[in-house]
Amino acid sequence: MLIFLHLLPSLLSYVTPILGAAPSRPWDQLNFAPPSRTVRPVTVRSTDGLIQGASNLVTDPQQSAIFRSAGSFVVLDFGQEVGGMVSLNIDQVSDSSTLALSFAESSLFINPLRSDDSCISIASLDSDGVQTLPTPLTVGRFTQTLGEQRGGFRYLTIVSNSAAPVAISDVSVHLTFMPHWDDLRAYTGYFFTRDPNFHDPLFLTKLWYAGAYTVQTNTIDVHQARQIPCPAPHGDMGISSHTELVALNDLLPTKNSLAYSGPPINAMGSDTYICWSLIGVQSYFLYTGDLDFVRTVWSNYTKAVMFLESQVDSTGLMNVPIEFANDWGRDNGQGHNSAANAALYMALKSASELAVRLGKTDLANAYSSNATSIKEAFNRLLWDDSAGIEQIQSISQGLTQFWTDIGPVSPELEDTIIPFVGGFEVQAHFIAGQGERALELLHKEWGYMLYSNISVQSTLLEGYTANGSLFYRSARGYNIDPTDISHAHGWATGPTPALTFHVLGLTITSPRGQTWSVAPVLSGLSEAEGGFETALGWFGVSWSVVNSTFILTVDTPSGTKGVVVLPRDGSVRLDGTCTAQMSKLVHVNGLSQYICVSDLYAVNPQGVTYPEVRFHHEWKYQYPDSPYYYTVQQARTS
Repeated sequence: MLIFLHLLPSLLSYVTPILGAAPSRPWDQLNFAPPSRTVRPVTVRSTDGLIQGASNLVTDPQQSAIFRSAGSFVVLDFGQEVGGMVSLNIDQVSDSSTLALSFAESSLFINPLRSDDSCISIASLDSDGVQTLPTPLTVGRFTQTLGEQRGGFRYLTIVSNSAAPVAISDVSVHLTFMPHWDDLRAYTGYFFTRDPNFHDPLFLTKLWYAGAYTVQTNTIDVHQARQIPCPAPHGDMGISSHTELVALNDLLPTKNSLAYSGPPINAMGSDTYICWSLIGVQSYFLYTGDLDFVRTVWSNYTKAVMFLESQVDSTGLMNVPIEFANDWGRDNGQGHNSAANAALYMALKSASELAVRLGKTDLANAYSSNATSIKEAFNRLLWDDSAGIEQIQSISQGLTQFWTDIGPVSPELEDTIIPFVGGFEVQAHFIAGQGERALELLHKEWGYMLYSNISVQSTLLEGYTANGSLFYRSARGYNIDPTDISHAHGWATGPTPALTFHVLGLTITSPRGQTWSVAPVLSGLSEAEGGFETALGWFGVSWSVVNSTFILTVDTPSGTKGVVVLPRDGSVRLDGTCTAQMSKLVHVNGLSQYICVSDLYAVNPQGVTYPEVRFHHEWKYQYPDSPYYYTVQQARTS
C-alpha cells in the first residue's frame, strides 16, 4: 500500500476558509467520511485460536476479549479505509504476555505475521512487518505514537504470541488525515443522481463521495508523518486538485504539494510530471485567485517552462529524453511522445494565462505563440483536420477497443488498468457528447473498484491488472509486491470532478468563478443535482427530465456571469430580446441580477404551439412529439 500524501507544513498559520457546508440531504448517508476522528471496528471478520469474547471488541468497549493461546488472533474490520493511531485498553496481563498488530487494506493480505507494505515494495512482502507492543505489557491504555501510525488500512489483526492470557478492550483508531479540518464530513460541495443502468442505482453518487474521501485520506501534516512522505506526484494533481475543489473547496494540499515541486523532494525524471506541476499552478490560481502564490513560484516556474521548451526539436515537438521519460502506468515515454506534447501544450497555455495575470505581456505572447507551434506540429503529424468533429467521435469510439469488463487495458503497459488515465478518458467521452459511453466506462472500471471484495470499497485503487488482481506494475517497478498497491490514490478520483463538470455541466471559467459555464451532458439519466463553493459563494445546478420535460435550475453568486449551454438548439429570448436563433447558448448574469425570459413558445412543423411555463430561477425545455423543438421560460432570477 502506497499513499501519496498532500503535504500540510504550516497548519497552525492556516485555517481552511469554509464558507458553509453543503446542504444536509439524503445523499449525506453516502459520505464515507466518519463523523468523528475516533473510529471503531464494525465487525469481527475472523478469529483463530482460543479467544473469549472477541465480539466485545465491536459491541461493548467496556467488555474485554481474552486471548488464551499462543498464536491466537482476531481480525477486526473497520468497514472502510481508515488511517492513524491505534489505541486499545490492556485489561489483564502476565509477565510473559505479548501482543502484536498487523494491518491490511485488502482482505487478500490479512496475515497475523506481517502487514501489507505501505512504504517500500519488496518481493518478500514483508517490508513493514508487524508492530510488536513493548514488553512487559502493562495494564492501561496503549496508543501508537505518531511515528508508529498506519497511513491506510481496513483490517487490523491483533495477535497474542504467548500462551499467557491477555485481555484487551475498546479498540479504536484516531484518524490523523485532513488534520486542519474539525469536521471531516463538512463538505462544501455535493452531487446526487440515480443511475438506472447499474445494479446499484446510487453508484454514481457513492463514487463521487468515494473520490472525495480518497483525497481526504491522502492529506496529512508533514510533521506528523510516519516517515518522510511523498508529495502528491504532480500528474496526480491533474485529477485530485479538481476533486478538492468540487467536494471540499480546500486547495491548501495542492498549494503545499506544488511548493514541494523541487529539491529536496522531487518527482525526478518525468517531463510529463513537470508539465502537470505547471498546469497545477494555473488550476490552483483558477480555483482560488491566489496570485501571490503564483508570484512566489514564478521564477522557478519559468525555469521549468524553459527546460521543457529546450527539448523541442526541428519537428516542432518536444523530443522527450530517456532520462525524463518516467510517467504514469506505462513504459517507453521517450521520443516525440504524443501525451507529453499534449501536456506541454497545456502547460504553455497555462503559463501564458498566468503571465497575463502578472502583467508580463511579452512573455505571455511568447508562451502563447509556442503553444500554437506545438499544436500545429502535433496536428500536422497526428490529426486529420478533414475529419472535423467526426475525428473526436472516432477517438471516443476507438478508445473502447481497449475495454474489458473491468476497465480499459493500457496499450502502453500490457495487462494493466490505470484509473489515472481512465479519468481522462471519462472526460473525453463527455466532451465528445458521449455521456452514456462515459457512464459505461464508470460502470466497468470504478464499479469494479468500489464493489470488488478485494478492495476497501470506500476509497479508490491506484491500479490493477486485466484479470482484476492487485499485481499492478508488479514486474515494472513494484517488485512483484501486490500488497504495496495504494487503495486510496488521488489520481483515481477523476469521476468526482467529471460528474460535477459534465453531468451537472458546472465549471468556472475565470478565477474563483467570476465567470462560469453550465453545459449538462444528460447521459441517459433522469436527474442530477449538486454544486461546489469558491470564495465568491455557492455554484449550484439541478436538472431533471420528467415526461419529456427538461427543467434546469442554476444558482450562482451575485456579480458573476456565465453561459448556459442547452442540450438542444432553439430560439431564445432574454429580457424580451431575441438573443439567438437555433442556438444552444444563453448568456446570463449571477442571481442578483433581474433576468426575464418571456414570450417564448415552441412550434412543431405542423404549426402547433405549446404554452410557456413561468417560474423562478429555472430554465424549462418542453419537448413535443417532434424532437426538434422545446419551450424556454424563466421569470425572475433575482
